Amino acid sequence: MVVWALTGIWTGGMSLAPVLLVFGGILCGFAARDLIVFRRKFDPARDRQRWFFDHLTRMLGAAIAIYTAVAVVNLTMLPPLFAWLTPTVAGAAGIAWVTAKYQRRF
Repeated sequence: MVVWALTGIWTGGMSLAPVLLVFGGILCGFAARDLIVFRRKFDPARDRQRWFFDHLTRMLGAAIAIYTAVAVVNLTMLPPLFAWLTPTVAGAAGIAWVTAKYQRRF
C-alpha cells in the first residue's frame, strides 16, 4: 500500500495517494508492533492488562473503518481527502484519550 501510494505521488496520477500513504503507514506500524509483542516472552508483571488495551485499540480501529466507509460513501459533498482522513484523525485522538483514561484506572 505504501509503495503504491509513493508510486502515485511520484507519477502524479493518483489523487488519493496520501490516503494510501497514511493507511499503509498505520498498517506497517501495527504489523511491526505485533511482531515485537508476539516474539517476546510473556511477563505477567509487564504485560498486565495488555490484552485489554490491544483489544480496545483494535475495536476502536474497526469503528474508525466503519465511520470512514460511511463518510466516503455518503458524504459526497466533502472533498475526498477530507472524507477519508477525518475519521482516522478523530478516531486516533479518541483511542489515545480512552487508552490514557483506562491506564490510569489499571
